[in-house]
Amino acid sequence: MSDDESEYLRLLPAVHASRSEDGTPSFVERYLMIAESLLGRRDGGEAGVQKGMAALLEALPALLSPRLSFLFPDSTELLPPIEVADQTAPFPLAPTEDVLEVLNHFLGIVPFVPPESLETLSASKRRQRMSLILEPLAQLLEWLSGWIALVPIREWSIDKRRDVLSRIVPIYRKRGTLEGLKELMEAFFDNVVVESDRQTVWIKTNVVDMTPAQPIELGTNTTLAETASPKQEQAALKNIGTLPMCLPVLDGMRPHYFVAGIYLNTAKYNIQAQLERLKNTMVSFVDEEKPIHAHCTIIYVSKPDYLG
Repeated sequence: MSDDESEYLRLLPAVHASRSEDGTPSFVERYLMIAESLLGRRDGGEAGVQKGMAALLEALPALLSPRLSFLFPDSTELLPPIEVADQTAPFPLAPTEDVLEVLNHFLGIVPFVPPESLETLSASKRRQRMSLILEPLAQLLEWLSGWIALVPIREWSIDKRRDVLSRIVPIYRKRGTLEGLKELMEAFFDNVVVESDRQTVWIKTNVVDMTPAQPIELGTNTTLAETASPKQEQAALKNIGTLPMCLPVLDGMRPHYFVAGIYLNTAKYNIQAQLERLKNTMVSFVDEEKPIHAHCTIIYVSKPDYLG
């Protein structure tokens, strides 16, 4: 029995499993291929339908993981990207399209189109088809985020959502600590691109502890001072920028105070409105995630060399 024959034929008596002399499938075999395409593991490509139900059930555990391993059966990367562009190809988004067609073959989001016919479509129609496939994938990732109380930022790409989803649970164990805030800032905002028609700016973040002090002991080192000591904060300020006005502190040092720096890859930027929106997002984020007793200030630091 050749590979093109239905695997269901082996369940029938031999008299019904045979083909004609010229190899034409019998009516019974063609009928079984329909059921096998819908319920079994057949590829379904020749019939123009999605993969069988058994193939989808096998992929279901991977579908509930941000790696989506069933889309990359031969990849050894920790998180293979979906959105990839090849500027040397006639259609630069072809690598992304290939991955999305695999997803569509499992889920049947849009009607199946053979690869040879897909290449004849215009670039705009191919992009429209990709958008239709990406939409339920974004909804799936948002649903997965809801299970771990993660609210993704609207501007995130599909791969950024997958990356944060894959990293967020271990970071949650450190929630409410300075180290946890650092890792959350890196996961949410590092390598964010802010762009306009005139300029593109890459973002990185850092959080600096402004109080490298010994633990406070009541009655021993809890005297009230008017302002923070510049000497005690000089080392912490070296890599973060200019500190705002000092506030009253205990024993000459700020208790539980730190600065979050937004590092820009340019000394001059013309996208102030976009950066202000990003900063406002960060302020809300830090207020939600910082240690409840701590104070934090967010500042811009223009360091073109910081991002390499």
